[in-house]
Amino acid sequence: MKELLENVLPYMNIEKKYNDEELKRDELKEINVPNFIAFDLNQAKELLTKENLQFEIVGDGSTIRTQFPPPNEVINSNGKIILYTE
Repeated sequence: MKELLENVLPYMNIEKKYNDEELKRDELKEINVPNFIAFDLNQAKELLTKENLQFEIVGDGSTIRTQFPPPNEVINSNGKIILYTE
């Protein structure tokens, strides 16, 4: 449920509000989701692993066709990026 709300609320234009203590926690750090579309799967895995980002691969292809969240979306650093292959 937490992951669902973290992804849905920004689309509904509901902004997050944190106090100073909460902002110090690592799980509240935000990142811009890189664009992995058309990347080779191995290149994408290498970059995601290097950046310590959680990810899931859907499909058996070797090229990323689409992703969720979309490129440039802002997510928490502990969020998961789902990559869909051909």
